[in-house]
Amino acid sequence: GEGGDDEGEDESIGELCVRGPQVFGKYWGKPDATSEAFDDDGFFRTGDTVQLSGSPPSWKIVGRTSVDIIKYSGYKISALDIENKLLQHPSIRECAVVGIADEVRGQLVG
Repeated sequence: GEGGDDEGEDESIGELCVRGPQVFGKYWGKPDATSEAFDDDGFFRTGDTVQLSGSPPSWKIVGRTSVDIIKYSGYKISALDIENKLLQHPSIRECAVVGIADEVRGQLVG
Protein backbone atom coordinates (compact mmCIF):
# COMPACT_ATOMS: atom_id res chain seq x y z
CA GLY A 1 0.00 0.00 0.00
CA GLU A 2 0.88 3.67 0.16
CA GLY A 3 1.72 3.84 3.80
CA GLY A 4 1.95 1.62 6.78
CA ASP A 5 3.02 2.07 10.35
CA ASP A 6 5.55 0.74 12.82
CA GLU A 7 3.34 -2.24 13.67
CA GLY A 8 3.38 -3.49 10.07
CA GLU A 9 -0.29 -2.69 9.56
CA ASP A 10 -1.22 -2.08 5.92
CA GLU A 11 -2.78 1.30 5.21
CA SER A 12 -3.75 1.66 1.57
CA ILE A 13 -5.52 4.77 0.29
CA GLY A 14 -7.35 4.88 -3.02
CA GLU A 15 -10.61 5.55 -4.79
CA LEU A 16 -13.58 3.29 -4.07
CA CYS A 17 -14.69 1.59 -7.30
CA VAL A 18 -17.63 -0.82 -7.47
CA ARG A 19 -19.05 -3.25 -10.01
CA GLY A 20 -21.96 -5.67 -10.00
CA PRO A 21 -25.58 -6.23 -11.02
CA GLN A 22 -26.79 -3.63 -8.50
CA VAL A 23 -24.64 -0.86 -10.05
CA PHE A 24 -26.10 1.17 -12.90
CA GLY A 25 -24.39 0.73 -16.26
CA LYS A 26 -24.46 4.18 -17.82
CA TYR A 27 -25.70 7.75 -17.62
CA TRP A 28 -28.82 8.12 -19.77
CA GLY A 29 -27.94 10.06 -22.91
CA LYS A 30 -24.50 11.08 -21.63
CA PRO A 31 -21.82 8.87 -23.21
CA ASP A 32 -18.96 11.18 -22.19
CA ALA A 33 -20.02 11.15 -18.53
CA THR A 34 -20.36 7.35 -18.72
CA SER A 35 -16.85 6.88 -20.10
CA GLU A 36 -15.42 9.13 -17.36
CA ALA A 37 -17.34 7.34 -14.60
CA PHE A 38 -16.39 3.77 -15.54
CA ASP A 39 -12.95 2.21 -15.97
CA ASP A 40 -11.99 -0.27 -18.71
CA ASP A 41 -13.05 -3.23 -16.52
CA GLY A 42 -16.54 -1.83 -15.91
CA PHE A 43 -15.92 -0.55 -12.37
CA PHE A 44 -17.83 2.60 -11.39
CA ARG A 45 -15.61 5.31 -9.90
CA THR A 46 -17.56 6.59 -6.87
CA GLY A 47 -15.33 9.59 -6.22
CA ASP A 48 -14.93 8.51 -2.59
CA THR A 49 -11.44 8.11 -1.18
CA VAL A 50 -11.10 5.15 1.17
CA GLN A 51 -8.39 3.80 3.44
CA LEU A 52 -7.91 0.09 4.13
CA SER A 53 -6.34 -0.62 7.50
CA GLY A 54 -6.55 -2.68 10.66
CA SER A 55 -6.77 -6.32 11.55
CA PRO A 56 -9.18 -7.57 10.40
CA PRO A 57 -8.98 -5.12 7.49
CA SER A 58 -11.77 -2.59 7.11
CA TRP A 59 -12.52 0.33 4.80
CA LYS A 60 -12.93 3.90 6.04
CA ILE A 61 -14.15 6.74 3.83
CA VAL A 62 -11.66 9.58 4.25
CA GLY A 63 -12.98 12.10 1.74
CA ARG A 64 -13.66 12.82 -1.89
CA THR A 65 -11.03 11.90 -4.45
CA SER A 66 -10.81 15.25 -6.19
CA VAL A 67 -11.46 17.48 -3.19
CA ASP A 68 -10.30 16.13 0.17
CA ILE A 69 -6.98 14.52 -0.73
CA ILE A 70 -3.84 16.65 -0.71
CA LYS A 71 -1.00 15.27 -2.84
CA TYR A 72 2.29 16.23 -1.17
CA SER A 73 5.59 14.90 -2.57
CA GLY A 74 3.99 11.64 -3.69
CA TYR A 75 1.99 11.17 -0.47
CA LYS A 76 -1.79 11.30 -0.31
CA ILE A 77 -2.85 13.22 2.80
CA SER A 78 -6.47 13.32 3.95
CA ALA A 79 -7.55 16.90 4.68
CA LEU A 80 -10.46 15.42 6.65
CA ASP A 81 -8.10 13.49 8.95
CA ILE A 82 -6.09 16.63 9.69
CA GLU A 83 -9.28 18.62 10.31
CA ASN A 84 -10.56 15.96 12.72
CA LYS A 85 -7.27 16.04 14.66
CA LEU A 86 -7.32 19.84 14.85
CA LEU A 87 -10.93 19.82 16.09
CA GLN A 88 -9.87 17.72 19.08
CA HIS A 89 -8.07 20.77 20.47
CA PRO A 90 -10.35 22.63 22.93
CA SER A 91 -9.52 26.05 21.44
CA ILE A 92 -10.53 25.09 17.88
CA ARG A 93 -14.24 25.12 17.01
CA GLU A 94 -14.01 25.18 13.21
CA CYS A 95 -11.26 24.59 10.70
CA ALA A 96 -10.60 23.87 7.05
CA VAL A 97 -7.52 22.22 5.60
CA VAL A 98 -6.75 22.80 1.92
CA GLY A 99 -4.04 21.99 -0.57
CA ILE A 100 -1.97 24.94 -1.76
CA ALA A 101 -0.36 24.55 -5.19
CA ASP A 102 3.41 24.09 -5.06
CA GLU A 103 5.63 23.59 -8.13
CA VAL A 104 8.05 21.28 -6.32
CA ARG A 105 5.84 19.19 -4.02
CA GLY A 106 2.53 19.28 -5.89
CA GLN A 107 0.59 20.68 -2.96
CA LEU A 108 1.32 22.01 0.50
CA VAL A 109 -1.01 21.58 3.48
CA GLY A 110 -2.63 24.88 4.41
